[in-house]
Amino acid sequence: MILIILLIIILLGFLIYNLIDKEHFEIKNNLDLVYIKNLTKKISINRPVGSDNLKKVKQIVLDELKKITNINYEEKFFTRNIKGKEYEFSNIIAYNKNISDNYIILGCHIDGPQIKFMESTIDAVTCIAIIIEITKKILSINPNYPIMILFFDGEEAIDGEWTNINTLSGSTYFVNNFNKNIKFLMIFDLIGGDIEKNKIYQFKTNSSNNNFMKQLSNINKSLNYKYNKQIFVDPDIEISNIGVINDYTPFIKKYPNIKGLNLIPATFPDNHHNINDNYNNVNWEYIDIFSNVIYEFLLSL
Repeated sequence: MILIILLIIILLGFLIYNLIDKEHFEIKNNLDLVYIKNLTKKISINRPVGSDNLKKVKQIVLDELKKITNINYEEKFFTRNIKGKEYEFSNIIAYNKNISDNYIILGCHIDGPQIKFMESTIDAVTCIAIIIEITKKILSINPNYPIMILFFDGEEAIDGEWTNINTLSGSTYFVNNFNKNIKFLMIFDLIGGDIEKNKIYQFKTNSSNNNFMKQLSNINKSLNYKYNKQIFVDPDIEISNIGVINDYTPFIKKYPNIKGLNLIPATFPDNHHNINDNYNNVNWEYIDIFSNVIYEFLLSL
């Protein structure tokens, strides 16, 4: 009898432990990681500016946007003269058709660098898939959410050498031709590396928005991820002094007091701009944590 009671106590203890462990450690999944993985795989191809592959990727993205209700979308073509040569680009712009101003903008670049055979998955295919999945989910629960999503062409250097005259073509063109109000801006890049090496900090150049990064850090903690893995660093603990020039830069030049976050790791992933940046090397735990934290944050805006 005593043995039976002891076995029952042990069994109950095991069940309680597993319930607590599951609640404490498992990721709270609001988003479809399988969708993010599948779309990422589909568009992880070499895609420098002007290439047929980039056109294919853009068409796949447009086809995905067609499936989202309440979305207007367009491919906006433009040209830019770079070192005496005309280049054609196109941005993809999508927004809630019920909203005409004061947008919450999510953006990333869609082109890849001028490096042969490189899929450029973390730079920035994963961001494209995350943004589309977040947009689908948010509009499914709030048809009036003021979302706008932007996929910029020509972020990478046209001739492989980064300068201020041959990069950021899509974001610069968009900002120069945009006359609406921005409620909040989030630019994504290089998402899916090592959780410990590639953390996301508040940058000193945008330190007036520390409270938003603190919110992300707090959400990261509160969602009870496995092993309490933290991607977003509390700005009260550390702020990055590194200067990053990316698609966020044209926005802060025009709107120096913009509310927003430049979501790019202060230390770039080891496979940045090399042949190892491919689908097989994506850290999906990073993607899962990052995307769900962003989703929860956006619901709070």
